[in-house]
Amino acid sequence: MNRAIFAQPELTLSKDDFLFFKEEIKKRSGINLSQLKTNLVQSRLRSRVVQLGLSSFQEYRQCLQRMQANDHEWQLFINQLTTNKTEWFREEMHFHFLVNHFLPRWEKSGKAHLNVWCGASSTGEEPYSLGMVLQQYFQAKPLSFSILATDIDTTVLQFGSNGIYPKVDLEKIPSPYHSYLDRGTADIIDWLRINHKVKNKITFEKFNLTSEEYPWTGQFDLIFLRNVLIYFDEHMVRHVSEQCFKAAAPEAALFIAHSESLQNLKTSWSFREPSVYKKGKALHW
Repeated sequence: MNRAIFAQPELTLSKDDFLFFKEEIKKRSGINLSQLKTNLVQSRLRSRVVQLGLSSFQEYRQCLQRMQANDHEWQLFINQLTTNKTEWFREEMHFHFLVNHFLPRWEKSGKAHLNVWCGASSTGEEPYSLGMVLQQYFQAKPLSFSILATDIDTTVLQFGSNGIYPKVDLEKIPSPYHSYLDRGTADIIDWLRINHKVKNKITFEKFNLTSEEYPWTGQFDLIFLRNVLIYFDEHMVRHVSEQCFKAAAPEAALFIAHSESLQNLKTSWSFREPSVYKKGKALHW
């Protein structure tokens, strides 16, 4: 059999095409791509070019230029270029800090419901990890919680909202939380499903962190915004951090990744410890 029949066309990303895609993804998602990301853009957009039956990235660029701002192709373009690396219980010390410092202090506030926002939820491992920890902590208490899980990528949001993961993920989830996972049998023996006790507490919604104004004011007691600020330039990091501050309730906590920092920016958040910030000056937790 002649393999050439099934060969896909060679596609090379020109400098002009790259600059167009770079500008558009920054404008629409805040992602700031360096020139070093040319191969990444070429690799991720190639499949979409082929799917559309186009012969070059230039044709895809021209296709996008003809599109209206709300055309669905722009969402597919964003989905292709967003990075969705995530893990179960990533950055374990955050969960330790949450259970041993933040939550005991929050309980003393007299509130009965904890509002949480996971602002870069990807395929759901982070909000579900958080949900398991909170469910475990609150199970014997007259308290409740809810988690809003948002992302700009609609593909990963659908995956996360399904709450179904390969069984091999059990190895990555601490055993005390296995009770919040339903294990498949027969034809679905290789799969896990997030138990309704946790799943029903989490809502997945599309949201663009670069939005000029966020639709929340003083709402969230806890904000997880990890491993997303690294993709933004300084101006956008400041904008996102200030909008999150407005969305946060008094004495709220903000968790960012250990590789990220707000220390060199003038923001309203108070430093608590590396990668942990709070709303308010009194550092009681």
